[in-house]
Amino acid sequence: MSSGSGGKKNRIRTGREPSSRFNGDVTAGTLAAMIGISDSADRELVEERELLRALEQSDEEGEEEGAHKRTIFPNLAGVNAFEKSLEELMVLQEGVVDLDVPLVLVVLVQAILELGGPEREGLFRVSGTKSQMDEVKAALMQGDYNIPTTSPHNVAGLLKEWLQSLPSPLIPTELYQLCMEASTPADCMRVVDEMPPLNRRVLLYVMEFIVRTVLTPEVQKITRMDVKGVGMVFAGCVMASPSTTDMATMMKEITGQIRFVSNLLIAINPDLAAPHTISVAKALEEQQPLSSSPTSSLNLTKSKITSRVQLNILKKVKKAATAPPAEKRE
Repeated sequence: MSSGSGGKKNRIRTGREPSSRFNGDVTAGTLAAMIGISDSADRELVEERELLRALEQSDEEGEEEGAHKRTIFPNLAGVNAFEKSLEELMVLQEGVVDLDVPLVLVVLVQAILELGGPEREGLFRVSGTKSQMDEVKAALMQGDYNIPTTSPHNVAGLLKEWLQSLPSPLIPTELYQLCMEASTPADCMRVVDEMPPLNRRVLLYVMEFIVRTVLTPEVQKITRMDVKGVGMVFAGCVMASPSTTDMATMMKEITGQIRFVSNLLIAINPDLAAPHTISVAKALEEQQPLSSSPTSSLNLTKSKITSRVQLNILKKVKKAATAPPAEKRE
């Protein structure tokens, strides 16, 4: 995919250091922090924020007049993002949006934030409602990337399903044994460095999103999802054993998969390596059923701050997408 003039195109961060633009707040604007923005673009970013506010104000005025519009991607209509490879998705979205990861991933991540996912107990562990998840998937297949108001558990479930549905594991099978042998965060990052660039960008995008928005101390108190909990949930989403083995070996490999994902999260934020972190075995033994009811003990304010990538989406949607009045779904 080509970049803009002067190399100003934003690219998903693949480095090991946390972005300096993350803060302690969990807001709808945290996506901006997951995208690297060079200091030289700060002045331009201020101008873009002003343009974004104008676009949002226009949308709000339209809603007040009862003319709510939906943005549709005609070029992506009929495309099942849950059956395509990463490479196929990137080719299909060329000329539609200027991203370095699949659009469906960005949309699902942002929807989890906007729907208050970090306020929900058991985020990523509590299952979504299949019928509602299927409705969202059907809309995506029509090129409608406007996630409806729904439970964040449904969108979190779709994110996991999308990762699991990739034709080949996100972490290539040829690196699986290295993952099993990696015993430290540094070892894990060395394995990640061996991944194909696109796979690496997607993996780090997901992991950094989790670290910066789900694994903050405040959010952990609400979601009850710590490093090991996330490791258990996502291990099977990003890697798979290349062969079937006996039960004892399978259990050992599951432990290794969880260890790898947990250490990868710690590599992104070393502060997660708390001395009181419980073992994988103990986490499995003590896992309790969780309620899916919302909690209001943390007030999450939606931020108006956005990134160049988000603005690129807005600009290109205005050009490439049609915007008919929303039809009420049955």
